[in-house]
Amino acid sequence: MKATSFIYLLTVGVIGLSTFEGDAAPPAIEYNRDVRPILSENCFSCHGADSAARKAKLRLDRFEDATAKP
Repeated sequence: MKATSFIYLLTVGVIGLSTFEGDAAPPAIEYNRDVRPILSENCFSCHGADSAARKAKLRLDRFEDATAKP
């Protein structure tokens, strides 16, 4: 799966898991609060700061790299 597809699906999943009460507007998604913890738990071991362990030249621990166009 391409990184951009994964980030998109992850973002959609975070939105889908949010719960709303009444007419309250959904909270804005924040990378550090909502997305980064999921990536940290599941992805950083292979796609984090350690360039020796990084696979597919894909770095997800920084917003700029995680959202960069290939």
